[in-house]
Amino acid sequence: QMTRPRKNALFELGGQWIGTISGSAALYRFWVDPRNGRTSRASLGTEDIEEAKLKLATLVLKGGKQSANAMLATVLEKYFIERTAKLPSKQAARAAGRLLLSCWGATCRANEFTEGKQKEFVDWSIAKKHSLSYISRNLSVLAAAFSHSKIPHEIVYEPRALREKWVLSPKPTRQRFIPSDEELARFLAYDLPEHLWRWTLIQLSTGGRPQTAIDLAPNMRMRENGTVDLNTPGRAQNKKFRAKVREPEILTSWLDRWEKEARKGGNDSSLDPSWRYCGYASLESVQTAIERVRAEPEVNLPRLSTY
Repeated sequence: QMTRPRKNALFELGGQWIGTISGSAALYRFWVDPRNGRTSRASLGTEDIEEAKLKLATLVLKGGKQSANAMLATVLEKYFIERTAKLPSKQAARAAGRLLLSCWGATCRANEFTEGKQKEFVDWSIAKKHSLSYISRNLSVLAAAFSHSKIPHEIVYEPRALREKWVLSPKPTRQRFIPSDEELARFLAYDLPEHLWRWTLIQLSTGGRPQTAIDLAPNMRMRENGTVDLNTPGRAQNKKFRAKVREPEILTSWLDRWEKEARKGGNDSSLDPSWRYCGYASLESVQTAIERVRAEPEVNLPRLSTY
C-alpha cells in the first residue's frame, strides 16, 4: 500500500518507509504509531537498499497476518524482490504488477480475490483491447505472487480456461498480408525517407530478420569473399540464428557509397566505430515510417509490417 510520499523516503510499502538517520550508514524502517501519531523507527540491519526492501516487505506482510489480510501491493513487492529481481522477465513482471494495481488499487487485499474480482480485471483489460494472451500473462504473475507467499487462491489465467469460464472470444487474428510484385514496386517507387530506403534495400538484399538491417555495420562485411555476417560481433547466437549471406553487387555499391558519404572523403579511421548504415534506433521507428508511406495514395497498401 502506497501512502503519501515521505520526505527523503528511499522506498515505501504498506504505510512504512525506508530512510536514513544522521550519523549512521544503516537503513531504517519508519512508520506512524497509530496510538500517538508519532513517527517510529527501527534499524533494518543493513546498508544495502535491496536487502532492506526485502526485509521491509517481509515485515509488512507478516504485519498483514502473512496471508489473506495482506495488501496486494505488499504481496507483489515481496514476490518481485525475492523471486523475479534477478530474472530476465523482471521488467515484464513489474509491468504486470502495475497493471493489476491500476485495476484494483493498491489498498486491495488478498482475501478479496473472488472469481468476481478476477472477472473484473478480465473485463477491464478487454475494454482496453488487451489480448487474452496478455491478460493471461498478467494474471499468471498474480497467481505466482500468491503462491510465493503461500496464500491459498485459485487464480484462473490460462487463455483456454479464461475463454471457457467466462465465455470470452479471443482477439481475432489479423489476416496475413504479403505484397505482390506490383504492390512492392509502388512502395519502392515512392520517395522514401533516406533511412527507410536504406533499411528496405538491406532487407531485400540479405533476407535477414528485420533487426539485422538496423544493426548492419562496416565490420560485419567480409569483403574478401563478398559476404555479410548478419550476427554482430560479440553477440551470442540464439535459436533464431543470424546467418552469413552473400553480398549482392547492388548492395555492395550502395554500402560503399554510404560509407564514403559518412567518411566525407576521409580514410577508414575517420569512420565512427558505432556508425551503422541505417540510422534507425529501433524496429518501432521503422514500422512508424512504413505506416506513413504505405497509407500514401500513391502506395495504398492495406498493411505492411517490418517482417
